[in-house]
Amino acid sequence: MFQNIGIELWFYNYPYSVLLVFSDHTNRELVYRHLKEKGEKLITIDISDLTHSWSNGEISNIHYINKINILANRSFNDLSQYPIFPWVLHSYDS
Repeated sequence: MFQNIGIELWFYNYPYSVLLVFSDHTNRELVYRHLKEKGEKLITIDISDLTHSWSNGEISNIHYINKINILANRSFNDLSQYPIFPWVLHSYDS
């Protein structure tokens, strides 16, 4: 538990991810390097671009929160690191 031995792959037009867990950190690094070298396209998320898109209304609040959780290494695949979603409270009287 809490070992850096997994890779979570998110697909561009697919709403789910795949979590690959390896026996140790060395095997995970080998697979990651192979994916980086041979992979067609690996996309990284830039927090400043993400925040800019959100503040300009180009992406929804839920999309923004999901991406922030991904950047924080939180995953639906790991219950100990489950994504955080803030409560939204409305008080129209105050």
